[in-house]
Amino acid sequence: MNVNSFKSELVQVDLSLRYLPFCSFENVMKSIHGFEEVLEGYSVQRRPINSYMIGSGPTRVLMWSQMHGNESTSCKGLLDLMASMHRTCFRNILQSCTIVIVPMLNPDGANAYTRVNANGVDLNRDAVNLTQPESRVLMSLFDRFTPHFCFNLHDQRSIFGAGLTGFPAALSFLVPAADQQKTCSHNRAVGRSILGSVVKGLTADLSNTVSQFDDHFNINCFGDFFQSKGATTMLFEAGQLSTDYMRSDVRLYFSFALFLALKRISSPKDFTENADFYTNLPQNMECYCDVILEKVKLQSSGKTISIGLTYNECLEQDDVVFRPSVSHIDPIDPLFAFKIINDEINLFTECDAIEADQLIELLESNQSDLIKNLTII
Repeated sequence: MNVNSFKSELVQVDLSLRYLPFCSFENVMKSIHGFEEVLEGYSVQRRPINSYMIGSGPTRVLMWSQMHGNESTSCKGLLDLMASMHRTCFRNILQSCTIVIVPMLNPDGANAYTRVNANGVDLNRDAVNLTQPESRVLMSLFDRFTPHFCFNLHDQRSIFGAGLTGFPAALSFLVPAADQQKTCSHNRAVGRSILGSVVKGLTADLSNTVSQFDDHFNINCFGDFFQSKGATTMLFEAGQLSTDYMRSDVRLYFSFALFLALKRISSPKDFTENADFYTNLPQNMECYCDVILEKVKLQSSGKTISIGLTYNECLEQDDVVFRPSVSHIDPIDPLFAFKIINDEINLFTECDAIEADQLIELLESNQSDLIKNLTII
């Protein structure tokens, strides 16, 4: 199955914006049927955290998303997958697997559009200490369900490229290490084979825009922790593909990647094949910004510099606004962008030694139309 045939089977839920508050999530879940719903616990602000179970097979799969509240693409892609599980293409998956899903682990962060929870804690650094109620919900579910496979679903910022190829990282994957030595344990080898099959299935549609996420080991991260406990854990990151900042295209590919992984798990032949497709991926690299201004002329000296702009995502009146900020000045290392402006831009300044915050102030005052046109609302 390719992405076009999968798209014809996919039921996309009615969510198009980057902001996915808890109330919108609840409304969508009312339209998704066929799951056994269980109240697992509550967030800091007493919002319910539910799990949803489907399937009857012996292979146990645990999936969770929006652990970081401002990472909504992975959640929407997962909800699309859930809404489609009544389709014929999922029949073998549901006969082979029992799947438990927590689509929104951090509802308070989702409401505030923040990475952290209401106590200001990054839940993905709380696997050992379990200081937060949301972390305890996930750990309790893991201990009770004892999954064979874990899907750790996230979004990543638009600053990442697939190596230094000049292509953005639309999707990034990782089979995390289980120890500081980054040993290739059996469950890690199995994960590499599964993700290799996913990458192979994506190659025709996402050539050059898939990367391997950094595998720095951190036992405080849930993926690493669960891997150390013997579950085959896989990280999926929804990135940026083009100037589509609502990430509708990436959302489709993300759902397709999840489907390919589940299909591979439900048809276990040899969990060694295709691993090379994963291990040969370029590394996720911080080599992108959103806009490059190639010719910014400082009028005091006549010097011309290049400036990289990266969007800050701000929640304003229940919507996410993308406002550019200066992130690079005459970069030495390779830098790529989703939009490049070659027109000469004049800035009236009294000195050349200028900092990023001063530059954005100058752009906002001297080139207000430019900044207004670059802002995405």
